[in-house]
Amino acid sequence: LAESLPANAMVLLCGDLMVNSVRYLHLAERVRPDVTVMIVPTMTWTWFQPTQQQFLPNVTFPGTHYHINEEGGYSMLDFLEANRLAFKRMYWCGEWYSGDNSAEHGYATYPHGFCKRLVRKTRGNLSFKSWKKHSSPALPTFPLPDIAKFGDETWEHLAFQEIVRANHSHGYHALLAGFVPDDQPLPEEEMLYAFHLLQQLAHQHPAPLPDFLHKNLGITASKLARMPGKTEEMAVSYTHLRAHATPEHLVC
Repeated sequence: LAESLPANAMVLLCGDLMVNSVRYLHLAERVRPDVTVMIVPTMTWTWFQPTQQQFLPNVTFPGTHYHINEEGGYSMLDFLEANRLAFKRMYWCGEWYSGDNSAEHGYATYPHGFCKRLVRKTRGNLSFKSWKKHSSPALPTFPLPDIAKFGDETWEHLAFQEIVRANHSHGYHALLAGFVPDDQPLPEEEMLYAFHLLQQLAHQHPAPLPDFLHKNLGITASKLARMPGKTEEMAVSYTHLRAHATPEHLVC
């Protein structure tokens, strides 16, 4: 995660796995000292800015603390807007905190490894090629933990879920990028990339595969089978995969 971020980026962390792993590397091992790491839950306390702002000289706080329902508080959208000029690249890792999804009104999210890159909507959409170029190196490539050995309460099980989510979100984003009106040719690069990521995840995931992975892999294979220029052998292969990957109760 830390190594995949561009120079002088800001990353906002939520969730124990994200916070503890990145914070340790950043502070104890001095990995990527150029990156500004923000722990979102601590931003909600009124003591945070008086004690920590001296260590964050480039960060602007648009209120006394991060809270959408308290006097002096600010929303995540307020915070991003206050810092977008100082930090050209901003990333969010984890879920939106305490139901504050205000950032979605002004920023689009693009999968980036375990995180999401935040891009101001007024800037326009990132091209698929640009997103792929910068996000592909951030994908977790280490093997999935063997969850048969670890219970739901373990860090290994949580890491397994985060790795699956990260890889699937990239494949799903590529799949969505490949959807075009019926009168336009299907974007081959987007669909092939989605197929590669989803099939790779399906091979690594222990049985049974989750329904969402079955469904999206089936949709991708179905669209590839209908693309012009495919050999009969390739079309048959994609068609068979589509039939195998898509459960009967799911409709593509």
